[in-house]
Amino acid sequence: MQENSNFKGFLNSKGNEYSPIDVDRFPKIYKKLNIKVDTKIIHIVGTNAKGSTGRALAYYLYKLGKNILHFSSPHILEVNERFWINNQNIEDAKLEQIHQKILSSLSSEDLNIISYFEYLTLMMIFMLNDFEYAVIEAGLGGEFDSTNVLKKELSLVTPIGLDHQEFLGYELSQIVKTKLNSINNSAIISSQSDRVEQIIQSLDISLMKVDQSLKLEVEEFVVKHNMANFLVDNILHALSAIIYLEKNITIDISLLDGLSLFGRFYRYKKNIIIDVGHNELAAKAIKKELGDKKIHLIYNTYKDKDYGNILTILKPNIEKLLILKLQNDRILNPNELISTLNRLGLRYEYFQSCYDNIDYLVFGSFSVIERFLKFE
Repeated sequence: MQENSNFKGFLNSKGNEYSPIDVDRFPKIYKKLNIKVDTKIIHIVGTNAKGSTGRALAYYLYKLGKNILHFSSPHILEVNERFWINNQNIEDAKLEQIHQKILSSLSSEDLNIISYFEYLTLMMIFMLNDFEYAVIEAGLGGEFDSTNVLKKELSLVTPIGLDHQEFLGYELSQIVKTKLNSINNSAIISSQSDRVEQIIQSLDISLMKVDQSLKLEVEEFVVKHNMANFLVDNILHALSAIIYLEKNITIDISLLDGLSLFGRFYRYKKNIIIDVGHNELAAKAIKKELGDKKIHLIYNTYKDKDYGNILTILKPNIEKLLILKLQNDRILNPNELISTLNRLGLRYEYFQSCYDNIDYLVFGSFSVIERFLKFE
């Protein structure tokens, strides 16, 4: 690897986001750098709703006049989306500047072994002290995620379910524990499934609940802005964090006017909704949102997702499934997807274009949304 390569070239040379997995690698690199961080860190762990909860929190802090960074993952079109600074994505020139600084700070060995996501985490850490607050989304799990090297002011725990089992374990209890083990200060937890609640009750951990006093106002806000109903819980979670961080504050819901949650059951066009979800929790939330509405589902999936159960959940709403062709090593073999569609009795064909008289849902992963937007 050429140490003097530009940022995006260097990043692309890293391959898959998290491979190879080595939970000790990033803490060792971070320790060598001896970076002192003064920024107030809000760490978000969970399976779903991390992105929308984090953006709502970051946006409100921004509207309060705070200097704020929101670090999220993955991105849809450009890596710049992962670094949201005071209501704007970071500029290429700033990414390049930080990249060059890191090149001069790390050994050749560390530059070679650091993974794609770990490198982006390190870039975020290098810029942290420019901000009063940083809202940081864990990439994978919690306890062993590279973002967990930081000491937090507050942790937010969003809904937890089965996902990334090949990394986190196949038992829900394992996944819950690795996420909650990332907490090293106060934490606010959102509403969870009965099974997750049982697991949490068996652990010796104290968690604050989401403040429900603003629920009616948030529900009215969501209706006013034509947002998905499931975003009520996520926004309430974000506002609960504001109440904790900014003592004695009076919440003004109107400060959230202008909040954009792109890709979260987002009405891209009058007849097209896009959602970056990719697991059963997301499918259940979408099913609840759709009610009895029939849609044409523009879909594809990673091979490690439980696509059979996901499609079973959405089946009552699917008029026809349109397979969006994707070139990616992680994408399921189309013959296996077609076999599942046949087993479920779902009509399908390959996606070609959208028509104004048909309602569409684009769903399956960030990669599906990215491909669809470029197709459009």
